[in-house]
Amino acid sequence: MLSSEDLYTSLRKALIDRLRDKEAAVRAQAAAALAKLSLSEDVSELDDDETPLIEIVIEAMTYDTSA
Repeated sequence: MLSSEDLYTSLRKALIDRLRDKEAAVRAQAAAALAKLSLSEDVSELDDDETPLIEIVIEAMTYDTSA
């Protein structure tokens, strides 16, 4: 059984991967889900190599008008 932290990590990774999907609708849904998830993200708990979700969403929206 997955812990809630493992589930969060899996969901985060899967949604970030979907930001690069070939289907625009999938990218848009991933961006919307990540934006909602970013509201509960504690930036101080991220590893040094992890980018905050809000930055990932902003970057996706900057370069992909369908996201």
